[in-house]
Amino acid sequence: MNYLEENIRSCSLKSEQSIIGIILVKGYPVKKVSWLKPKDFYFLAHQTIWRAILKLYEAGKPITMVSVFLETFNDKYKKESIAFEYCDCLAQSVLPYYEHGIVDMAKEIRNRSVQKDISEGKRIDKSLLEQMFIEEESTEIENIGSLVTNEIKGASEGLHLKNLGYSTGFLKVDKFIGGIKGGELIIIAGRPGMGKTTWALNLAVNLAKQKVKTLYINLEMTLSHIARKIIAAESDIDGNAFSREFSELEVKKSFNLVNEMTNNKLSLDILDKGKISVDEIRKILVDNNYQAVFIDQLTKVKHESKRQRYDLEVAEITFGLKAMAKELNLPVFLLHQINRQADYREDKRPNLSDLRDAGCIEQDGDLIFLIYRNDYYTGENNGEAMINLAKNKMGSVSDMKFVFYPEYSKFAEKEVGYEPMAKVSSVQGKFGIEKSIID
Repeated sequence: MNYLEENIRSCSLKSEQSIIGIILVKGYPVKKVSWLKPKDFYFLAHQTIWRAILKLYEAGKPITMVSVFLETFNDKYKKESIAFEYCDCLAQSVLPYYEHGIVDMAKEIRNRSVQKDISEGKRIDKSLLEQMFIEEESTEIENIGSLVTNEIKGASEGLHLKNLGYSTGFLKVDKFIGGIKGGELIIIAGRPGMGKTTWALNLAVNLAKQKVKTLYINLEMTLSHIARKIIAAESDIDGNAFSREFSELEVKKSFNLVNEMTNNKLSLDILDKGKISVDEIRKILVDNNYQAVFIDQLTKVKHESKRQRYDLEVAEITFGLKAMAKELNLPVFLLHQINRQADYREDKRPNLSDLRDAGCIEQDGDLIFLIYRNDYYTGENNGEAMINLAKNKMGSVSDMKFVFYPEYSKFAEKEVGYEPMAKVSSVQGKFGIEKSIID
């Protein structure tokens, strides 16, 4: 057995067992992956079971562990017998969350099947690859007259106000996007050092303050670093204080913050990992009923099956994250890095074409924010920052001026004039999610 075949065998076992187990337990998910062929499965026993499943599905008969097992006896292509205990084992071992990833697992199985055929010099049917991106959905045809009537009626009753989404905590941003909504893939991009993580954490805390159960997947920094940035932002403690002894006032501020977070139970969790896949993210979100997720950052999201070109891997990741956002009806924030070429231009402000592997990211993103600080290049340290809403599927785009306080890990909509030992007016900090004047 060569290396490729051994790799396909080891990677195929779990996904094949999982997808069959899901269908033996629930039956109906088969309609989402009925395009899979028996030959796509590596193991002969799984090929036999899948033929039985497809035969029952095409005949409109119930798909159960018993019916599938009995149908395997009628399989004229069967090369080995299937034990009922094996079917039972597959059904018992499947985890409920797997249903949400059934299409992705089917794509993995088809992809490995194609790899195997290529290694054996077989001709690849293009339609087999196209089927990987077709999902069966219900078809609804509605007359425009009734659609308009229902929409106007709902608006007159104020129903449209119930779906404005969550506030970002920044009036300038809310003015253009109308709030963060479920189903959206939101890209936060910029060159290193521009403050992507800082702004993402500001947004995450602001969502959590609204009782939105939020998960921040930290793939870049240490947990200690993340905690210090939040402490600095929420208690107005200069981040440099962590390299010396705390003053009496800083101790007081930090304990006030602890009490505030303990009493209000801030709905923000941090997941620390080096690499994570889309399926792993989906499982965590479903198991814990999260309502929003931040992923820092795209290059650390692992791809289950290697492709010859990296941009194709990125395309599958962003496609999977967008599909996950729609499926779970929650906002997905994805941090990403701007291409280095922006540094070589006279005007270093980024644009959409500067996104690494821009095509798929620009296509799948509902909102794209590009962060730029000119003082990063000039060394002026004037705190000016520009957040460019470069893509907005449901509205206009805009440049928005902010003030960036790196020592306090915070973006603000207007200059406040921090004093390191200033009196704290409230434990939630000077900004929290308070309203401020739009420039």
